[in-house]
Amino acid sequence: MSVNPDGSELDTLVIDIQYSYVHLGDWSPDARKLVFRLISYIRPSEGGIHVINPDGSGKLRLDEGYDPRFCGNDKVVYSGYDGSIFIIGLDGQGKTQLQPPPFASGLSRPVGSPDGKKVAFCRTLVVPPPTQACWLEIMKPDGSGHTKLAEIRGVHSFAEIEFSPDSKRVLFLAVGETSAEIYTINIDGSGLRALTGKSAMGECARWSRDGSQIVFTSMRDGNQEIYTVNTDGPPILRRLTHDPANDYNPDW
Repeated sequence: MSVNPDGSELDTLVIDIQYSYVHLGDWSPDARKLVFRLISYIRPSEGGIHVINPDGSGKLRLDEGYDPRFCGNDKVVYSGYDGSIFIIGLDGQGKTQLQPPPFASGLSRPVGSPDGKKVAFCRTLVVPPPTQACWLEIMKPDGSGHTKLAEIRGVHSFAEIEFSPDSKRVLFLAVGETSAEIYTINIDGSGLRALTGKSAMGECARWSRDGSQIVFTSMRDGNQEIYTVNTDGPPILRRLTHDPANDYNPDW
């Protein structure tokens, strides 16, 4: 579904066969395309990663896989069922394996930068607690320049990875057994910062349009509410919601 910010013009973009589910992936930086994953229990071969125009036209199946995200406006990065990371053009051409199936680790959450020049992802080391660790890694969209940006110990996943709007920083939400922390880091590996005092929840975290704030969910005050934190200067958390219901999945 799509809807204007004022609630008008509610439209159905994807109409598919029964017993199928659509998992929203990502809008392109220029908002001209939407990528999503379709799961079909009747015709599995029709499932996979698709792109579509905002008006519901031009739907095209790109490949099988999951967790699709844009890299620039003309390519999509995603995880393959074998654990690889791939990139592909919006016409379904140029499929390239950026990372092969890992040994003794797991790859997840690939995401491209808005300018299309970088791809970041999580590598989870397959070790028992409490020696768990996740690495934030980065590379160019051709697979070159691969390097590790950060290593966080005592966590089992990065629930979210997202480039800043100017493509110069990356946020990641590191999730442990009892807490979660939002970090930011520059794409050259400098400036690693923890912003939320391990009070975030293991859900989404999103940059503001100008990159000055991050919105997230927390139970730091006893109830699941929405907060923001500034990304420059000393971290200051601001609570946005005040109600007894659980609030989650914030976005700008």
